[in-house]
Amino acid sequence: MPCPPSFEELAMMRNDQSLNESTPKFDRWRLEILDTYALMKEWKGYKNIQEWPVVIVRGIQVAELFVSEHPPQWDKTAPKSEDYLSDAVVNYYSQMASWYSEQVGQLELALCLLRTWLCEQHRTATFVPPLFESRFQREKSLHMEHRLLDKAAALKQLEYMLAINAGNQKKETDPVKLEELKRLEIKGHQDIEFINGISNEEILVNREILKPYLVNYWPVC
Repeated sequence: MPCPPSFEELAMMRNDQSLNESTPKFDRWRLEILDTYALMKEWKGYKNIQEWPVVIVRGIQVAELFVSEHPPQWDKTAPKSEDYLSDAVVNYYSQMASWYSEQVGQLELALCLLRTWLCEQHRTATFVPPLFESRFQREKSLHMEHRLLDKAAALKQLEYMLAINAGNQKKETDPVKLEELKRLEIKGHQDIEFINGISNEEILVNREILKPYLVNYWPVC
């Protein structure tokens, strides 16, 4: 039987996995937010909008960081060590993985906030000049890509909870608890039906509509 990986090897495997997932997103989204924010500023000027809505201020702050003269970037130098699993090397890559993960989270939220605002602006505008239209459509397409992933994640969460619920029903002997599990099962199926019925237009402009199904969903027992 082979020896199990050491703590350092496990840490480096986690770091590699995290970096493989986060660095491509960082490289993509740090460029996308430049275009998104540029469109927002031009549209704000065109429509003579005086202030950004409070709800998107956090996204604006992130965007301004990335359009600044010194945008966020990982600039720490790797330690000089021939031992790939030394404490210094493991700590360096752990810090790097954490930094990229945090930046990706900030960018993802910022883009969602800003594109939701853009989609709402586009939906309610009586006229959109051709100069803006193609850029709005690009932002809507990118936002839809993100929101459909959110929708799929919400459905997956519900299906997972229903599977747990079904298993618990088989084991439950208390009639009161069993009745509660059955009630929750009905609610779960109703929620799946609701999510499947959300239109693409609604999902683009309503950030709140999927939140109840992505965080702290109903108990299973």
